[in-house]
Order: sequence, then structure tokens, then C-alpha cells
Amino acid sequence: MSPTVLNPPQPVPETAQVTVTSNKTVVQPQDPKAFSNLLKSIVGSYSFNKRRAIQCAVLFEANRTLESKNILRPKYETQGDNLLSMAKAVIESCPWIPNESRDEILYRTMTKCMPLNPEVARKRLKENILNIKRVIIPAMHQWGYKDDMSHEENCKAYLQDSYEKKYDTANRYTSEWEYKVDFTFLTYRIFYNKDSENTSIPVVNYTVTHTEAAVTPTVRRPVPAPATTTTTTATRPVAAVAVARHPASAPRTPVRNSQANTDMRDEDIEALLSGNRRSRVDDENLQSRKRRALVEEISGQMDLLKKFEGIVPADELNERRRKLYSLVPKMN
Repeated sequence: MSPTVLNPPQPVPETAQVTVTSNKTVVQPQDPKAFSNLLKSIVGSYSFNKRRAIQCAVLFEANRTLESKNILRPKYETQGDNLLSMAKAVIESCPWIPNESRDEILYRTMTKCMPLNPEVARKRLKENILNIKRVIIPAMHQWGYKDDMSHEENCKAYLQDSYEKKYDTANRYTSEWEYKVDFTFLTYRIFYNKDSENTSIPVVNYTVTHTEAAVTPTVRRPVPAPATTTTTTATRPVAAVAVARHPASAPRTPVRNSQANTDMRDEDIEALLSGNRRSRVDDENLQSRKRRALVEEISGQMDLLKKFEGIVPADELNERRRKLYSLVPKMN
């Protein structure tokens, strides 16, 4: 009887994800475009109205990669391994997103085209996760998550029911409404399964090409002790008294020798040195807005009185008009 020839063990590729269970070890080849394909299967193509929803999903995917490297907090981030650098690598893995639109996905605001920084990116990620746990998941439970349907089917049915109730129509929900009603719903749709995160989605090790500075940890600096005040006499000028009371904020040259402050009042000088002086221009603008608001309210009351002509006696209407007119502020 010839001996049985066993097949030699095959090497595990470097780009494989190994899952160990109680019975066997399962090797799942990693696809570097797994997230890209999953995202495209839902959103179809990139458009401006999907920007914030895609941003939420990209930040979540970038954080998953960092967590696989045990980078769980900002203080462990480096210049190459931080949330914002990884998010840019995630976007680079999506070839279907136009090159001219990739930068705007990570904009903080489209009004000023201001890009995110690592601190704001971390803050938005935290807010997105909290919104999913505190708003979306309870809403799905209240709506009635159906276990005999897939997660994707439940999400589509929930969006359709919400759209019909909001607009009282049987039409299908629009793409503009879907991605603007809640920016984080797309992240829930991709990465969650009912009320918990879907752990079956493979984690991709992205290649970072655009490095960002890591989040700088906040350092608590000791508060300096207040400076000792000096005793003043009545013969000293007010400016000198203010400088003695606030030596840390005092100018290098005495106030009495400054040409720019010769016309300032004594109380203005002391308020300026203490850091509590308010802008006169802001005060004037505030008063002007209050006057305009009062005039608009009085004008509305006058228009309302016209509707009661012929119903309320004319003497009473005129008396009310005189009272309203007396409340009109004087305009400068």
C-alpha cells in the first residue's frame, strides 16, 4: 500500500486577515478597496449633497484602522498615524471619487473652504458615534427593526417611512433628503447591524501618503500667583495707580507718557488695563439694533390696529396709536 501524500501547508499572504475560532482558523484575504466598494454600493457616486455623510463614514473607517493598531487616544497618535492622515488615505482608496472633490470631503465648512484639523476631526468623530448610539439606534428600535430583514433593507424601509410621514407622500425619498436628514445615518448603515457595530467588516491597513501633525496634548500650566500691589498715595496720578494694580498687563512705557492715550479718560485707562473695557462701537451697534427692533414691533402693532377700524371705536384706536407713538425711540 503506497503511503498517503499530504499537501504541504500553504503560506498565508501578508494582506490576509486571520480569524481564530474555537474549532478552526479562517483566513480572509484583505481587499484594500473593501470600504470603497461598500460605500459606492450605497451612495452610487459622489455629489456635493453627500459630502458631510461621506465625511462621517470616512472618519469612522479611519478610526477603525487606528484602533487595530492600538491607537485608541489622541495622545498615542503620531505624525503618520493619526485620524486626519488616515482619513485622507481612506479617501485615496476610493477611485470613484473625483480628484477635484477629494479635498472638500474633509472641509470643516464649505463657506470658507476651511479644512479640518486633527482636533476638530476627533471631536466630530466622537459626536457622530454619540449621535448613532443616542439618536439613531433608539429611533430604529422605536420604528420597529425587523429581524427577518437584512440591515440594509431595514435602513431603506426606515428612510422611506420617515420620508412619507414627514412630507405626507407615497413617493420615494430623494437623495438630497437622505444624506441631509442625518449625516451619521450613512455610517450606521455601513458599519452597524441593528444596535451594535458589525465586526465582520474587515479592517484595511491603508497606506498613508499625506501626513498631518498629531494632536498636541493639552498641557496644564501653573497659574502664576497674583502680583503684590503697592501702596499708593493720593498725590499719584490715576494712570500710575492703575499700572501698580495691574503690573502684568501694564505697558512697557508709562501711560502718562504715551501720546496715544493723552485724550483717554481716567476710567477708560483703568478699564483698558484691567481687560474689561468694552468696545464703544459694539455698544452703539447693539443700541441701534434694539431701536430698530422696537420700531419694527411698534409698526407691526400699528398695522394690527388698522384691521380693527370699524370694529373698535375710533377714539379708542387713536388713544392706542398715541401710546404706541410715544414709545418710538429717538433715532440718531
